[in-house]
Amino acid sequence: MGKTTYEVSNESIEAAYNCLMIQGISEAKGHLRIAIDNAMKVIEVDKQRTLLNYCTYLCQQAGFLDYALEAIQSVLRIDQEANLASKNIQNDLLTYGNIQVNLGNLPKALGAFEKALDICLAQNDFADAASCSTNLGYIF
Repeated sequence: MGKTTYEVSNESIEAAYNCLMIQGISEAKGHLRIAIDNAMKVIEVDKQRTLLNYCTYLCQQAGFLDYALEAIQSVLRIDQEANLASKNIQNDLLTYGNIQVNLGNLPKALGAFEKALDICLAQNDFADAASCSTNLGYIF
């Protein structure tokens, strides 16, 4: 029996991580592409979201911001469709905003940070609201 898309994605994430640690960044890009493509095919929402978050993190670390943006946008779509907890959405919005800052898309980053701040304030989560404010302050 063949491997599931989850297994293929997970193995590709591991291979990308190993490339980043041992071989270098350029070798990791192909593995990350495979990981993202297969993660998007995983049916179980929690597994899909976890894989895409790993991909986002590794892509950010490697400087593949286009891949990181693709992965976090998929995570945000899952968050909305699955009605996940505000804490998940807030963290994912901060990640999305940080990627947008790194890409130079400050208006998109501003919108993400403002949404995250609104979520924090609605939940009386003042510690994370301070993080959102710091990110907003960076833009201004």
